Amino acid sequence: ANVPDFRYESCSSGGSMKDLFTATLAVSINNDDSANYYSLRTTFYDSSYVIHPTQLQEPCNCDFFNPDVSTFYPVVTTTAPADFDFKGTMLNMGFRSMMLGSPMFGSWTGQTVLEDYYRQYATLYAEKIRPLTRDGDLYHILPRPDGVNFDGVMYADPDTKNEIKGLVLLFKPSEEPGNVVHLTLDGLYADTTYQLTFEDRPVQNFTAKGADLMQNGFDVTIEYVGSELIWIT
Repeated sequence: ANVPDFRYESCSSGGSMKDLFTATLAVSINNDDSANYYSLRTTFYDSSYVIHPTQLQEPCNCDFFNPDVSTFYPVVTTTAPADFDFKGTMLNMGFRSMMLGSPMFGSWTGQTVLEDYYRQYATLYAEKIRPLTRDGDLYHILPRPDGVNFDGVMYADPDTKNEIKGLVLLFKPSEEPGNVVHLTLDGLYADTTYQLTFEDRPVQNFTAKGADLMQNGFDVTIEYVGSELIWIT
């Protein structure tokens, strides 16, 4: 109380011990001490059923999702052609994994200094994502991450005065599941028409009633490996 803007972070035994009492004391709780983007998505999936997403700090080591450095792990392979931006794809996947909760950027070895990505995703989180994770509802619209199949979650805040009413954070960590995943959304108003805007694949943009999105759903195509942010307005 005597230090302006003081933040108390709970390491929570490296993320292995999270409880509601600790949540009353800490501004943020370390979600997972592995610092690995894939592991963070898995433990976020579990922990976010109990702990508010904005309290789950995602301390992610950029060296794990940069394919140009020796610590790249888990190793992701692709059959994509040579002109496929594999590095950019993996960097976006890693940074978006941090956006699930409260992001913590860093390179444990100094091999990955990505100031442009830090600025881009810090701004994206502050201006567009944090209002949803703070005030919206979280929906586990796909199964728990397994490193093979599509995984992802959805935030929705249909009553917000902001333009963005929801967001799907979608990940495809391998080529095994094929190119198409079917999503069924939640937390929207049935009679409202929504615009879905794809951050990376605008050719898939479309509009639909909330009832159709929640009852029938829709297909998303991601070739090879990758991730996607689907904005709902």
